[in-house]
Amino acid sequence: MIGEAARESYPGPLLSEALYSRIIWFHKYASTEGDADNIAKRVHDALKGIVFQDDRLITYTLAIRVDATQQVEIVPDPAHPGPFARLVESLSDDAIKDVLYVELGTQKLRNVHLGPIA
Repeated sequence: MIGEAARESYPGPLLSEALYSRIIWFHKYASTEGDADNIAKRVHDALKGIVFQDDRLITYTLAIRVDATQQVEIVPDPAHPGPFARLVESLSDDAIKDVLYVELGTQKLRNVHLGPIA
């Protein structure tokens, strides 16, 4: 399912440079299952050969599990309003219980920050 969605939304060539990934799983039910790190691994495996050649290219990953039944603020990327609008639409649909947001891009960060994630 993730691979099929990637094929539909990413028509470009396989990425071959250092990449970052941001993976956010929104669930609309009480859950103690599904670790963020396991979700990231499954997503990366599903995108291999579709978006990038090998998941070793991913040098930075942020994986988040969000209980969407709780109040949460989603801060949009003003440069890319389309994904935000689709995310809000999916989260507003009561029939959809799980929403997976996946973002990949060129890893430009060349420093490592220690301490809390802001």
